[in-house]
Amino acid sequence: MAPKVPITSSPAPDHFGKRWRALERGGEELQIFEPDEARQGVPTFIRLEREGTRINISSADIPLEELLALTDLLVRVPTERRGFT
Repeated sequence: MAPKVPITSSPAPDHFGKRWRALERGGEELQIFEPDEARQGVPTFIRLEREGTRINISSADIPLEELLALTDLLVRVPTERRGFT
């Protein structure tokens, strides 16, 4: 079994409660939290899971559509060791 490296950054505890909404994109389900317009400076969050790793992406500056495009670019990190050349 290949080692797993969780890469995550999430609010603890989850202050957003039921304000997450589901969004299907590229065949996978994402959980989205978007703050109210009145709450400037509060980040937008995207949660997803790939191959057993939970990934959280957030930004108060980048629009949701750009964060979603970022999720499309995520790739698995190779797990085999490589020598220095």
